[in-house]
Amino acid sequence: MFLGKGVCDRCGAEEVIAYVGRRRQCSRCNMQGYADICAMHKENYMTHGSVHGERTGKKYEKNAKEIR
Repeated sequence: MFLGKGVCDRCGAEEVIAYVGRRRQCSRCNMQGYADICAMHKENYMTHGSVHGERTGKKYEKNAKEIR
């Protein structure tokens, strides 16, 4: 699950959409799924310094230190 630019499968909107498996839906077509992904990304960024979760390397360690 992640957010990215693309085209919604349901309404054809070209904007930031939520990719869940093979489905691509915008925030209007799948409000709850979009909100869940945003919350997960926020939690990952606040704890690890990356929206993708715990990663290693100087870049991610620096981001995590600045947030805390």
